[in-house]
Amino acid sequence: TDPGLADARYALARLLDEAGEHAARTEHDLAVLRLDAAAHRRAGLGGRRDLALIEEVAAEVLDRLPEPFASRLHDVPIVLEPRPGEAIVAEGFDPRAFGLFEGPDDHGRRRIDGIDPRPTRIVVFFANLLDAFGRDDEDLREQIEITLLHEIGHYFGLDEDQVDALGLR
Repeated sequence: TDPGLADARYALARLLDEAGEHAARTEHDLAVLRLDAAAHRRAGLGGRRDLALIEEVAAEVLDRLPEPFASRLHDVPIVLEPRPGEAIVAEGFDPRAFGLFEGPDDHGRRRIDGIDPRPTRIVVFFANLLDAFGRDDEDLREQIEITLLHEIGHYFGLDEDQVDALGLR
């Protein structure tokens, strides 16, 4: 499979999204997901060294969080997955995203008038990060930190524009 095909389909999907052609975008994004998964397997992304580095950086980021943020985040799992799943990409999620926040945010979890049954978690998509930044440990470390802080921002109720304004894009 031509590795450029995934990049071309990804670029086309972004253009289709801008044009409001969401069904066509989704078709291309699902193809990108499959093509990237095959390329990542061939490249051997996600070996022990790769995952150890990501876990190390994530632990450093969490250790540096000030109170009260650190304690309010302590029971939120941070999960490593290679890439977004097919179901979420079919809903319009970017197949090359680096992270995801799912579930009720901090405010929603502390409310006493109702409980949101969805589990809260932060997901780091390691194969996507490694594919984009894996050739340079310094760049990879920086992007892991940005990704984790971006998703933590969502946990604390910041929307995409607010997180981006903090430089966490």
